[in-house]
Amino acid sequence: MISRLKFKSIIALLLCITLTLGAVPQVANAMPGSNIAQEMKEFIFDNVKCKYTEVSSWGSSVNAEIVIENKSDEPIYNWSIDFDYNGTIDNIWNADIKENSDGYYMIKSKDYNAVIRPNSSVSFGLIAHGETEKPSIPENINIYDENGLLFSDDSSEENTTEKDETSSENQSTEDVVSPEPEEDIWISFPERLKALNYTVLTTDNSAFNINANTLKVKGDVHTNSGFGYSGNSIEVVGNLEAVNKIKLNTSSDKDSKKVSALVENAAEVEMPIIL
Repeated sequence: MISRLKFKSIIALLLCITLTLGAVPQVANAMPGSNIAQEMKEFIFDNVKCKYTEVSSWGSSVNAEIVIENKSDEPIYNWSIDFDYNGTIDNIWNADIKENSDGYYMIKSKDYNAVIRPNSSVSFGLIAHGETEKPSIPENINIYDENGLLFSDDSSEENTTEKDETSSENQSTEDVVSPEPEEDIWISFPERLKALNYTVLTTDNSAFNINANTLKVKGDVHTNSGFGYSGNSIEVVGNLEAVNKIKLNTSSDKDSKKVSALVENAAEVEMPIIL
């Protein structure tokens, strides 16, 4: 008989590998006409690096990720950035829009990612659109901490690349600051794990957050902490349960949130032992 602690570790590892490597079946062509080629621009400061990456684009819209890396020996508290942008931000996750006026954006941290520890990074994503074409990458970005302007960029090191899915999969993990969101994730109930009663089950106390273009789950979901989703749409054919809060950041489309039942303040669930 496998011990409960060891079995919990195995299940958590399998779930991690499944979501990271894309072992779960994925729906292809979720966004017709989308462009998988990526453009990236890095803004290099003395002890901080900021990277803007176009994860995907379609028509006049773009899905972008911004990564801020602290390479100094001191933490950065209550970070924020600003830039001029020739697009309108429709959706943002892992950050908030503090100010928006005539193409100027000030973006601030969330409470849970307000501190950038030494030699670590934070990231946030956004979906934006332009009037006739996708928004351009900002020419410059300024970074602030709780005391005001921290780093100002007048000249940047630009690295624009186009890469296909194969080269992206072969990229060294040492070069990846944070994982790019999956285009789509479809999770169904594995037959061999019927005794779990849940399609997705996490029993530790860490918040369970998913960043994906589209998330579809067939079956019940439970986490012993909070649940967070950021992307275009989520569909759960079953109950979505969390011991703490559930936060769903989706597009404004009326069908972007399809969940059979949302259950907050649910009772904790122990990982069952499967013989």
